[in-house]
Parts: sequence; C-alpha cells; structure tokens
Amino acid sequence: MIILINLLLEFLEKDLLWGDYTTMNFGFQNNNLRGSSIFYVNSITDDGAEMKIMPKFANPKFASFQLLPPLEKGVPASHKECIKWTDSVVISVKNNHDEWNNERACGLHGCKVADASFGTMTFGPSGSDPASFTILPPFGLFRSSEQCVRSGDKFVIAVNEPTSGADHGVDTKECGNHGCRVGTLHENKLYFEDGRHSLMFNFNHIKRSRALKWDDHVVINSWFEPTGDVLGREILYTDNQDDNTPLKWDYKSNNPVRTSFRLLQPRAFDGATEDCISWNDSVVLKLNNDVTESGCGNKYGCRLASFDWNLYTMTFSKQEEAFKIRSINGIQRFGCIRSGEQIYFEAE
Repeated sequence: MIILINLLLEFLEKDLLWGDYTTMNFGFQNNNLRGSSIFYVNSITDDGAEMKIMPKFANPKFASFQLLPPLEKGVPASHKECIKWTDSVVISVKNNHDEWNNERACGLHGCKVADASFGTMTFGPSGSDPASFTILPPFGLFRSSEQCVRSGDKFVIAVNEPTSGADHGVDTKECGNHGCRVGTLHENKLYFEDGRHSLMFNFNHIKRSRALKWDDHVVINSWFEPTGDVLGREILYTDNQDDNTPLKWDYKSNNPVRTSFRLLQPRAFDGATEDCISWNDSVVLKLNNDVTESGCGNKYGCRLASFDWNLYTMTFSKQEEAFKIRSINGIQRFGCIRSGEQIYFEAE
C-alpha cells in the first residue's frame, strides 16, 4: 500500500512581508511550534463576522489572512518590506478579493477587514480608516523595532488606538506590560482586554511554493481530505529515540513530539552542485531531535530513518539508508520538489 505524504517546510523560514498570506495559530504545548488550533472567520458574507478558533484537524474555511499596512504607512513597492516588531497591521480575510469585494463601497483594504470596536475581533468593510493591530513580543523576550517578525514567531496582539485605558474603565497602571486592549480567548473567540490576560499566538506563512533544499527541516504529513486540504491531518512522529523504534502516524491535534526531520544528501551525492531536491532524488532522513552526533560510524548522527522489511515500516538506526522521492500516480516529473507537493518514499 502506498501512502501519499508531503514534506512541509517548518516555521521560522522567512520574514513576514507586507501582503503575505498567513494562518493565525494558538496552542503550543509539547513543543508544537505550529500550534494545535487555528483561527477562522465564521462567515464571509455577513458584516460583523467573528474571529473564532477550532482545532486544526477540523479544517475550517476562511482561515487565511492577509497582512496589510495601514493607510498612513502606504503599501511598499512589490511588498518586499518586512513587518517589524511593534508595527501596526491591518488584517484582511484572504477571500477579500472575491465576488463580495467592492473596493469603492468598502474602502482600500476591502470588504472583510478586522475590527475590534466591540471587544472581539470582527470583520466588515474597512472604510477610510480601518482598525490596526500592533504585533508585540511576549513579555520577557526582547525584540528590537528594527527586527523583522518571522513566520512562526510567537507574539502578543494589541489593538492600536489612541484611546487610553481610562476610556474603557481601566486604570492603565493595572493593564500589564502590553496595554489595556490585548488579545486573549473567551468561548473560542478572540477578545481584547487588559494585558494581564494576554496570550501568545503566531502567524504561519502559507505560501508553500519554495523549492525544498538539502538540509531543510521538514514535517511529514498525510491524510489529505478531498476538500482541498493540502496540510494533511496526520503527522509522522516517534515515541522515543531508541534504536529500531517504529515511526508512527498521529493526529496533529494530539501534538505529538519528535516530528521534525532533516533532508540530507546520501554519501554518494555528497558535494552535488544542485541546490534544490529534485524528483527521483535519494534522501536520508535524520531525526531533528537527535543530540548524539558522535560514535555512530557515520557523519549524520545516530538517528537515521531506515526501512525494516520484517515490520514493513520505517524505524531508526545508525545505518545510512536512502529513500527515493517519487511522484503520485507514476507521473514522470522533473525539476525541484516544492514544499507541500504530494509524494511517496520508495525504499532502495
């Protein structure tokens, strides 16, 4: 039986740029840096639609957002400028530019833009002065206002407005380090209240177009729903780092540990000039959590994926073993493999 999988680049790969499309995530237990829950908008047609949260495996619609600059900042040329810590951003639903969009009626940022006038994050026409939100580092983590926010960075989100805490019946001295209107959760909705209750979120970049390169860090996913689910509901992991421990599949919502792998060149290809990993290339999979790098008899470390022909599954060993990356349905493909494309591994 062939199981279709994909290799998705891990977070912290790139700076977030103005105009990027992202998901907004929460729930980072057990070193799950992508988050176990995802924010979404409960309606794309109604004004006042609310920002809610649910487990990622539920695969909600309208969970992609575009990060736009406020009008006074202007739109940087080609969106090549990065979003920096303490910048103000306007958050728009990705489906903003479809049949419901009417720029003349809704404003320059579109018809489904985030607002926080009533204490929760809701979406409606941007108007001439849309609400903006400040991206702040978590308490105790110093980030310069000249540093770019990167995909996967944890942040605190605050409403950017000139009003003081006293206007909301709150003494500003009692608000905490991030201010008086800071993002938190109530009843699966994104609320804004004083900073003593602030929570951490992150943005994950969702453009999966970059070619995979040697030594990239990836997660391996499976179970793709026919509704266009490209991320997959299950993730490959291992219980421990002992020899001959089988690799297993688990729901992403269970936040399994040891899910990160590196794509290494087999010894025979060492020094190859090709920058990207191409279709039909052979790769060595190394567990990223491997802390033992010596005494294994090879240069890669002690936890390398191998195929156990008796158990008919992948396990760990100190022996280098390569796997060919094949395309689905036997289609002959050439060129670089891109993050998110569906593949299968063939044991050599």
